[in-house]
Amino acid sequence: MPKLSQQLAERHRQLLAQTQVQREVIAGHGRQIKQSLQFADLGLQVAKQIRKQPALGIGFAVATLIVTPRRMWRLLKTGLIAWNIWQNLAPVLKNSSHPKQD
Repeated sequence: MPKLSQQLAERHRQLLAQTQVQREVIAGHGRQIKQSLQFADLGLQVAKQIRKQPALGIGFAVATLIVTPRRMWRLLKTGLIAWNIWQNLAPVLKNSSHPKQD
C-alpha cells in the first residue's frame, strides 16, 4: 500500500508540473494576442484621426508616392519597433516616476 501512495504522490507532482507548463504556454499566447490587439487598436486610432483630419490621409498618400517602397518599408519597420519598445517601456517609466509612499 505505501508503494501505491508513493506512485500517486509522484503522479500528482507530474500533473502539477505539466499544469504549470500549460499555464505558461497559455500565458504566452495571451501576451501575443494582447500585442496583436494593441496593434489593431493603434490602427483604429490612426483611422479615426484620418477621418477627423483628412489632410493626414492625403499627406500619408503623398509621402507614400514620394518615398520609395524600400524606404517606406524601413520607415514602417522602424516605427513599429519604436512603438513596441514604447509599449514595453512606458509602464516601467510610469511605475518609476510614482514611487510608493509608506
